[in-house]
Amino acid sequence: MKTTRIAAGASTAALLAAAGLTIAVVGGSGSAGAATGSASATGLTLRIGHHVLVDKPAVTWTGGSEVSDAALDLDTHGVYAGVLNVAAGSGTASASLTDVSVGSDLFSGLERLQRIFTQLHPVCGALARVDATAVERKATGLHGLLDTDLLETVLNPKGAHPTDVLDLGKVTSIDLSQLTADDLYGTCAVETADTPLFGFSTLKTECVDGAGTVKIADLTIAGTYHDIDVDDPNTGLGIPGLLTLEVNHQRANPDGSLTVDGLYVNVADEVELAVSTATCGARAAAPPAPPAPAGTPPPAPVPTSAVTTHAPVTG
Repeated sequence: MKTTRIAAGASTAALLAAAGLTIAVVGGSGSAGAATGSASATGLTLRIGHHVLVDKPAVTWTGGSEVSDAALDLDTHGVYAGVLNVAAGSGTASASLTDVSVGSDLFSGLERLQRIFTQLHPVCGALARVDATAVERKATGLHGLLDTDLLETVLNPKGAHPTDVLDLGKVTSIDLSQLTADDLYGTCAVETADTPLFGFSTLKTECVDGAGTVKIADLTIAGTYHDIDVDDPNTGLGIPGLLTLEVNHQRANPDGSLTVDGLYVNVADEVELAVSTATCGARAAAPPAPPAPAGTPPPAPVPTSAVTTHAPVTG
């Protein structure tokens, strides 16, 4: 038996196998998968009604090298962000922001929000004159929610002039019975422009091969810190009637890709914010090479790996 070592590419190895010879591949390499469709990332999108007022920084990848963009000190319509970074490439996208806060300037000229805060103004004034622990102890009902009858009693001091008596029945733009004491105090802090509606120190969203992850630090809503499990998609919290906020907001697209908003925020059905958005699709295996036409001679060997064969010696 004679041992022969030859340099063989994949086509040569296939020919040897077809001839019934035993081959031992010493080395080789696989091919990288190709990303399906495109990928994109956006730092912050602000929509009021049907109008998109902010949509930046934003990048879209359709092939080739990774694309990226950044912005510093975004300050518009009551929204502030320190550093915004976005990037997109083959099967991957990411967006990150730091030092974000959304304040009361966002509400200027918005009818429903102005109505909420106008009706709450005398309530907030009365809250400032009573002990916060009294509201918690004496005006809270089942499940930690406010009892409006008890709250009205706490906020109206004995002997008050009839014209000074607070009537919570006039507050119709927001359902106080769906709020906790913290919700109400926080909303009043926003109304007086003392506290941002919400904010965070860092937020990063990543989408890789059709799967999304989110990391957030120091999330506050109306001045209250929230430690939230970001591993569960579409986790919601907020202040009923005023603010709905979803962390790790995910949605599937018709083309099979996934879009992940680090935060999706709806303010009184008038304002929408998508913060730290990434969209990507799953990678697909590279398509197989088309078969060679009939009568085409085999390609010359490519010296990419060493193959050992045990072929019978004749002659």
